[in-house]
Amino acid sequence: AVHHSVPIFELARLAMEYSNNLYTETMLIKAARQETGKNVTLKEAAETMLAWLKANTTKIPWGEISMINGSGLTAENRFGARTLATWIASTYLTQFAKSSNESTSPQYYWALLPMAGQNSWLRERWNQPNIAHRLWAKTGTLDFVQSMAGIFVARSGKLYSFALTATSPLEREKLDKGEKMPQARAGQFGSKAKGLFMDIIQDYYERF
Repeated sequence: AVHHSVPIFELARLAMEYSNNLYTETMLIKAARQETGKNVTLKEAAETMLAWLKANTTKIPWGEISMINGSGLTAENRFGARTLATWIASTYLTQFAKSSNESTSPQYYWALLPMAGQNSWLRERWNQPNIAHRLWAKTGTLDFVQSMAGIFVARSGKLYSFALTATSPLEREKLDKGEKMPQARAGQFGSKAKGLFMDIIQDYYERF
């Protein structure tokens, strides 16, 4: 018997919307296996795909970057905000090929990202008239680390990419050393960071 899953684009979109880490790790390993022609560990898959990204997007200022897995569930994954924003700007119009079992037209990279006012946690918290349906973004969360990256349409009608990161290095370092930290403190940090991100995006919208 043969079972056909939903198209990989749809799997990726769902993984982005619901932060499905199993999906992202599985797709990373699958892509690396296709690239290398052999079975790989999760770490090997991350190294393979990072090397592929660097080789195929040579204009990106990669700098010092570390990729240990595909889900981001480690403080060892390191991407600079400028690098990520530049990468998004260069790829958001990447067109995914239409597969044989798809009836819809080809999709673009930015359609993978949750939309403000419609998907994920952006549906309720980013539903203001000047932001809803004008911002596509993905968040990332670890204790004492909060990030958000994507694209938005400014008041001028121009499209901009962005990447924001907030962290508390001292608290994060303590966690990485195995020290126990109050979970409530990490939650408060995350809430404040998300509020700050909203203020920044609102400012960007008005100014640009």
